Amino acid sequence: MAAEGTPTWAGQLQTALDFWSKGRVDLGGRGLQQVLLQLKGPDNTLWRALVYNQLALLSNQMGHWQYAKEQWELASETWRDSGMQAGGAELQDTLDWYFQLLNHYGFSQNAECIRKLHADKRPPLLSPWEEPLPNAAPLRLEILPQVERTSEDWDQLVRQAIQAAGEGKLQPALGSLDKAKELVVGNKHIQALIYSAEALAGFLAGDYSQAAVARQEAVNLWLSLDDDFSPYAGKVHDRYIQALEEAGQSQASRIFAARHQQMKCPLVDPWADLEGGLKKGEWESTAFNLLEDWRARMEMALRFHARGNLLEAQKELGLLEQQMSLEQMQQCPGALLTQMQSLMAYATGDYDSAQVLFRKAVAVWDSLEPRERHDLPYLGQLKALMTDHGLESIAQSLGEQLCDPYVYYKSEHQMRQVSMDPEEVSNDHPREHWETQIRESWEMALKGRWDSARRHAAKSERHAKLLGATDLRVCYSLNSQAVFANAAGDYSDSDELYEESVRAWRRGSHLPAARTAYSEFCLILREAQWPGMAAILEGIWEKPVSRSAFNPALLPVDSLSNQAMKILEAVAEEEPDDGVLRLPSLPRAERPQQDGFPFGKMLFLLLLLVGLGAGGWFVYQKYVASPATQKQR
Repeated sequence: MAAEGTPTWAGQLQTALDFWSKGRVDLGGRGLQQVLLQLKGPDNTLWRALVYNQLALLSNQMGHWQYAKEQWELASETWRDSGMQAGGAELQDTLDWYFQLLNHYGFSQNAECIRKLHADKRPPLLSPWEEPLPNAAPLRLEILPQVERTSEDWDQLVRQAIQAAGEGKLQPALGSLDKAKELVVGNKHIQALIYSAEALAGFLAGDYSQAAVARQEAVNLWLSLDDDFSPYAGKVHDRYIQALEEAGQSQASRIFAARHQQMKCPLVDPWADLEGGLKKGEWESTAFNLLEDWRARMEMALRFHARGNLLEAQKELGLLEQQMSLEQMQQCPGALLTQMQSLMAYATGDYDSAQVLFRKAVAVWDSLEPRERHDLPYLGQLKALMTDHGLESIAQSLGEQLCDPYVYYKSEHQMRQVSMDPEEVSNDHPREHWETQIRESWEMALKGRWDSARRHAAKSERHAKLLGATDLRVCYSLNSQAVFANAAGDYSDSDELYEESVRAWRRGSHLPAARTAYSEFCLILREAQWPGMAAILEGIWEKPVSRSAFNPALLPVDSLSNQAMKILEAVAEEEPDDGVLRLPSLPRAERPQQDGFPFGKMLFLLLLLVGLGAGGWFVYQKYVASPATQKQR
């Protein structure tokens, strides 16, 4: 079982394909090799064959033809060892997942080719040297001896890359270095120099993780040179030294030249060799005082951030990290430094680094005792500095827990620091409306008022659509409606809403902003007293394939019952308050039921009339029509 925090082979496979799809074939190849290291045992034989096949295709694309041939033969041999029958039904589920994976990362043509091979009951392996739809047995080409393809321009590309990195333009620098790598395929000597230049470029631009990976790759390539090969002959090193000099890295060029003269490994380690620091000016080699220098670097980084100079802010934090010891990085100041680095990475749009740095900060922070967080002034100093430099909301939340940049650092905040457009500071922003409505929907759900919850969730969906069709908030509004409909017993409507939410997920799950919407939704669930639902969503998101379009991180429609929570009975909807004063109505007495025709009442009335008539006649005869009365008149 993989250790906690270690990505599974499925996650590594997705990462490798992602690098490959973005043109970083070197990182994609290393990623596929790491996947193979985890695919052990007979249960993973089929997957080993598929990954060997992908590695063969990638190697052929890079020009490593001999290695591609070896990987293709391993793929074919492993397929035979799997015992699977080509076109068999037992392959369908695995290949469906494989097709979706390839489609998601832009390899749709390969997916269709493999699908056709499976339909034709042929092994689902693509030959690197065949047409997209092979019609015959795999073609074994004769591998010709590799000739040196070194272009006259590889050193100029190195110069351009280092110059761009010195200006903070890391992506153009990496693009130039990738072009240089394509020109020297198979030449490990020059490849080692180019990766060393990549380490220098990453260091200059403040991307230390990229620099560290490239530095190690340069060392590995240098150590893999043949024993009978002399790297100090020829003009390769002279051209590299000149490129460093022309790019403004005179110190690095001098160090490289001195080691070349001594016939030592000439590769420059930016951390150990450079004394000029990351900024212009000399690095003062004074004694490092953690308490004083930590605050000074933090304040300088926040000043640069407030002025919108995010690259300089990252460099200040990087300088501080280099001066701190490993033990200090595992204490309170180190955790807070990594927290700040995650915020700055998010501000620059480097969302992957922001996520990695935040997890690293949380791991250190959670290992500390409460007194270790508050005894020394680091936390208080950082909160005060953040308040003074425009990060008040984060400063208020920072304390017992760290602040996830995907939740607490919003794009509007950065825009407010640059422009005070009334639309940006207004509470009428669609995102604010979405947060209000989706929170109210789950608060109504807590009371069992499912109809009201669905109405609020539908309103949140309308506000989310104003943010864009690919915004994942649309997805979570639909997901909430599906959960509420299921709880209310409207199962057909719930299924339709869930399918629509899956379609919305596919539109936006691959975007960097997807995690922002996910984090905000989890936070709202917790604030609305639904921590169990947030835990369900987080558990799905952390799975290896949860962020892909074919395994969405959505709440299941029956998650309320599956969570074993108490399902509240639906209550009557409250009448809307229209401002009209009404008196309370009195209860009415029930009227007795009448059985049949009321004959008794009619008989009583008839007797009463007869009695009254007889009485009147008697009075008339006695007092009006009698002889005595007539005589008196």
